[in-house]
Amino acid sequence: MTINYLLKIRFIWNFIINVRWTLRAGEKDKKVKKIVFILFFGVIISNLFCEVDLYSSADKETREIINKADKLVEEKKYETAFHYLSEKNSNEYIIAKKTDICLNYFVQSMMHQMFALKDLNRNEEIDQLRGSKGTYTLIKYDPVSIIQEYEARTKKSYPILNKALGDYYYEVNLRYNGRWIVSDSEIKELAVKNYDLAYTNNCFTSISLANYAELLLYQGNYQKSIELYEQALKQNNELINAHYNLAIAYLNTKNYKLAIEEAEIANRIYDKNIQYKMDALLLCSDISFLDNQPLKAIGYLEQGLKYTEQDYRFFKKLNKICLSIGDTQKANINADKLFALFPTNPAATQIVMDNYLSTDKSDELILFFNRNIEKFSNKNEILGNLYFHFAYFYNSIDKEAVLKYAKLSREEFQKAGKYTSEIQNAIEQLIGNENSPNN
Repeated sequence: MTINYLLKIRFIWNFIINVRWTLRAGEKDKKVKKIVFILFFGVIISNLFCEVDLYSSADKETREIINKADKLVEEKKYETAFHYLSEKNSNEYIIAKKTDICLNYFVQSMMHQMFALKDLNRNEEIDQLRGSKGTYTLIKYDPVSIIQEYEARTKKSYPILNKALGDYYYEVNLRYNGRWIVSDSEIKELAVKNYDLAYTNNCFTSISLANYAELLLYQGNYQKSIELYEQALKQNNELINAHYNLAIAYLNTKNYKLAIEEAEIANRIYDKNIQYKMDALLLCSDISFLDNQPLKAIGYLEQGLKYTEQDYRFFKKLNKICLSIGDTQKANINADKLFALFPTNPAATQIVMDNYLSTDKSDELILFFNRNIEKFSNKNEILGNLYFHFAYFYNSIDKEAVLKYAKLSREEFQKAGKYTSEIQNAIEQLIGNENSPNN
């Protein structure tokens, strides 16, 4: 059992010629949200609950400056707040607060080493401005170099700056995944290293704890992740996604009782966000199925279908679970519904094939092909897809059937005007030496 099994929404399948297709949940032309871990909605709200005062040990003058900056932030005067902290990075508290403002309230960013900030009007929101057109002044502010220079100058390290760097690398990983100056794995390691140093010195907020827990969950350190999530939730029970991720951590330790409790809490929390609610219902189903409660797992999936019948993941799981308990009639219905969502997409056919074959139901798979070939008898591209996979199914069983269905696939793709070089190569690999399209 791996984390990625539960968290990936975007499924990618290798075709015979290693061309990749992607199935999408929801509308066919709508880009699907890709999640490595379910993330916090919108802007990360720093110190919203103020359960820990990170600046309590600062001198009186610094505390007054930071309090004034916080008031400006409350008024959405983000640029003014940053500059009020002065251009000089006079101490660790000022640096931490400036970093916090840049990370949470930037309008534009260049590699998170330069930031544009803006004082907002009452009706303006950061999320609306990010990514929209606008002319802003970029401020050169690289937290890494600034903190390194400050610690070199003072010859000390500071937990509050470790926490700031943990937040920084966490944010960089979210926003520049695969596009930053060092590798993603190195970014995560730096985030974990700095969060660990801050945590060891009791310098954290509920949000930094949740971020730290998320990174450890990604690394497979489930027990430590559980401890941190539980601690974060004790400080702040309104962390939006902590319950969902905590359920995953419990699941990976096979603590199904606590996993389903947390997943059901997440399901309730997500009532106003249907996509996230669907994810939570899928997680509840996975937990129940792994806990040997297939009927309960089916119940969660059927709940999800009340919201939409455009998410293939529900049909995929229903098909697989029903096959596993011997309900072939219900399994076949869900296989057909899954395929009907994306009948020209090889990934849909391959999901169905995998479900039937992994449960030793090859006879039912043959019926699936015959049933849908009849259903879509006047749809050339769909028939091309079905015949190709029918041929592929017979590849190690019956060479004559392979040739028969591969040729039928070729004919249907040609009629549809979809006989691309990729499809041609794939079919020719099945046919073998009969490479001519006229054979």
